[in-house]
Amino acid sequence: MNRNKWKMKEQANEKDVKALMEESGSSEVFASLCVQRGITDLVDLKRMTEPDLSLLHEPFLLFEMEKVVERITEAIMDEQKITIYGDYDADGW
Repeated sequence: MNRNKWKMKEQANEKDVKALMEESGSSEVFASLCVQRGITDLVDLKRMTEPDLSLLHEPFLLFEMEKVVERITEAIMDEQKITIYGDYDADGW
């Protein structure tokens, strides 16, 4: 017996979906997904779909970033292979 249960997000507010569709020219499905994720206006939508590098956090705020940079630099200088792991589905969420 499977004890896992799906947790579905509540339906997106229809008024917000229609407003975002009209403002952005996007489809109902896309607008609905955006609204479910808290994106309800064109400014937030553009922030997601047209990201600005100046809005990114300072990378050296990440834990031990100095060590990471040193290690990558060392690997490059020694012509070692570097493997990078990331968000496997690249959806950014």
